[in-house]
Amino acid sequence: MKITALTLLSIGVMSVSAAIIKVTPPPGQDMCFFKKLGVQPWHNCNQYNGGKDPWTDQDCDLACARVGMNEAGKFVHVSEYDGNNRCLIRCYFR
Repeated sequence: MKITALTLLSIGVMSVSAAIIKVTPPPGQDMCFFKKLGVQPWHNCNQYNGGKDPWTDQDCDLACARVGMNEAGKFVHVSEYDGNNRCLIRCYFR
């Protein structure tokens, strides 16, 4: 079960949406911040992806929700354009 879940997560994280490649932050930089964002979420990848953000808040639920903490649906995402058609995701509490 764990192998299947990890495989599905890695496939989802590495999937290509239009011309933008969805990537998680590099090693050493966490994508999950367990604190409130405090400002309106920003989505800097829209202008490079035909006006559509390749990430959703549900991507944060899959990657950041901790077991037994009932955190599904409590995350909001921000998208940052990283050049070379790469879009990074960062997740915060709503």
